[in-house]
Amino acid sequence: MKNSRSKPVGQSKPTPACFACQWRDRSQWCALEPEEVSELSEKKSNHFYTPGQVVFNQGDTFSGIFCVSEGTVSLRRTDSRGNTILVRLCHAGDTIGYRDFFAETEFSVTAQAVSPTTLCFFPAKDFQALLNASPALGMEVTRRLAQDAGQAEEALLRSSTLPVRVRMAHLLLALKERYGQGLDDGTLRLVLPLSRQDIADLLGTRPETVARVIHSLEIDGVTRFSGRNVLIPDLDLLLDEVDPEE
Repeated sequence: MKNSRSKPVGQSKPTPACFACQWRDRSQWCALEPEEVSELSEKKSNHFYTPGQVVFNQGDTFSGIFCVSEGTVSLRRTDSRGNTILVRLCHAGDTIGYRDFFAETEFSVTAQAVSPTTLCFFPAKDFQALLNASPALGMEVTRRLAQDAGQAEEALLRSSTLPVRVRMAHLLLALKERYGQGLDDGTLRLVLPLSRQDIADLLGTRPETVARVIHSLEIDGVTRFSGRNVLIPDLDLLLDEVDPEE
């Protein structure tokens, strides 16, 4: 059932100025002039979501742009048969919703907080006005849309050409930057924000195949899995999975 809600459902929080945002210079908002950043701050609102709380559902009326200030958000898509897959994880500094804005559609995915998350919300009409006033912002958003498309094509290529074991290594290496922690003995520990089903979705395979790959990596001493905790005794061994020596 479609939802016509037009405002975020998370708990409202005090709204800090966009000038103070540590992610602004690495986001599309870096293209704005100081007076435009002030306008952005005036129009946006902040909302807090607890783990598992839905930000918006697939099919909801598009309401505006969300920027991740803190935390992690999962984007999931459900097909006509009711099968749901994880499409992407969004982290602090990422923007959610501009593809649906330009496509003039309802929200095409369901967004859900994975961890305690703070989102900045910018209404669609105000985003449109800012785009009209700032060609530089339009170019920056277009560039990022092209980057997203390139990354999606690369992921599709990996899923169709690389063995699942190599795809798993790519995923672990991508997650280590945000979820990795070095231990005193030199081991790297990852606390995954993903279930086995989520991992299978991102790798384009089945959970049973993921289980077999995990087992083979453990046998070879590359990783050790315990629930969502992953221990990597030697990072070089994991790197060799992606780029083996000749």
